[in-house]
Amino acid sequence: MSERPKGTARRSIWPKIGFVMLVPILATVALVGTGLREGRDSTRHADEMRALTTVVAATGGLVQGVQDERAAAAMMLANDRSPGLSRYRAAFEDAGGAVDGAVSAYTTRRVALTDLPGGLATTLSQIDDGLRDLAAHRSAIVGFKLAFTDAANAYNALVDNLLKFRDAVANLTADPNLAQRMRATSTVSRQKELLSQERLVVLHGYGAGALNANLRSEFVAAQAGRREALKQFASVATEGEKDDFNQAVAGPDLRSSTAFETWIIGAMPTTGALTSAPFNIDIWDSALLEYGRAIRGVERKFDTALVDTAAEAADDERRGLLVRTGVPGAALLLALLVAWLVLRATTRRRDEPGDRADNPDRPLATTRAGGA
Repeated sequence: MSERPKGTARRSIWPKIGFVMLVPILATVALVGTGLREGRDSTRHADEMRALTTVVAATGGLVQGVQDERAAAAMMLANDRSPGLSRYRAAFEDAGGAVDGAVSAYTTRRVALTDLPGGLATTLSQIDDGLRDLAAHRSAIVGFKLAFTDAANAYNALVDNLLKFRDAVANLTADPNLAQRMRATSTVSRQKELLSQERLVVLHGYGAGALNANLRSEFVAAQAGRREALKQFASVATEGEKDDFNQAVAGPDLRSSTAFETWIIGAMPTTGALTSAPFNIDIWDSALLEYGRAIRGVERKFDTALVDTAAEAADDERRGLLVRTGVPGAALLLALLVAWLVLRATTRRRDEPGDRADNPDRPLATTRAGGA
C-alpha cells in the first residue's frame, strides 16, 4: 500500500481553513473600513473644533482691547480742546498697543484654520480686513479727521464680526454640551459689548455737549439688549456658570454703574445736560471699564473651559477610532492564529505513524495464550 505524501495532507486542509475564515475576514475588513471612514470624519471635525475654540478664546481678548481703544478714541475726541488732551492721546495710543498684542495672539491661532464653511470663512475675511484698516483708522482719529460716529462705526464693525464668528462656531459643533457652553459664553460676550455701547453713548454725549434724544434712545436700547442677553444666559447656563457670573460682577463697579444708569434714565434733565450728573467723563469711563473687565474675567474663564472641553473631545475621538478599528483587527489576528494552530495540529496528527498497515516496523499485538 503506497504511503500518502505529507505535503498532500497539508495542502488538503488549507482550502478548508481558508473557506471557514473567508466570511469573518471579509466582515472584519468591512467593519474596520467603516470605522476608519466614520472615525476619520468625526476625528477631523473634533480637531477642527479644538482649533476653532482656541481662536474664539483669542477673540475674547481682542474684543476687549478694541472696546477699550474705541472708548479711548471717544475720550480723546470729546476732549479735543481740553488742556488734558495729551493725556487722552497717550491713553488712546496705549490702548492701540494693547490691541496690537491681542491681534498677534489672534493671528497666531487664526492661521491654523483651513477648509472652513463659506459663512465662517467670509466672517474671518471681514475680520482680517478690519484689522488691516486699524492703522489708517487710528491715524485719522489722532489727526481729528473723523467725526465721532464715523470713528466709532469702524470699531463697531470689527467687534460685530468678532462676535459673529463666536456665534457661528457655537452653531457649527455637533457636540450638544460644547454647543450649549459656547452659547452661554456668547451671551456673556454680548452683554459686555452692550455695556461697552452704553459707555460709548455717554462719552459721545460729553463730546456733543449733552445726551440728546437720539443718544438717549441708543442708551435705552443698549440697556434693553443687555437685559435680554442676561435672560438668554440664564436659560442656557449651568448653575455653576451662573454662580461664576454673579460673583464676578457683584461689587462696587456694578453698584456705581447701576447708580449712574439710574440717574441717566430717571433723573437726567430733559435737555440731556450732564453737568449735574453724579459723575464726570473720567468717573463714568472708569466705572464702566472696570465693570466690563469683570465680565471679561468670566468670559475668559468660560473660554478656557471651552478649549479644554474641545481638546478632551478630540482626544476621545482618537481613542474611539483606535477602539473601533483596533479591536476588530486584533480579533481577526487572533482568529488567524487559532486557525494556524488548528492546521498545525491537524497536519501533525496526519503525519504521525498509524497502525501496522501504515507502519510495518510497529510490532503486532501479542495473541493471548490458548486463543488459537
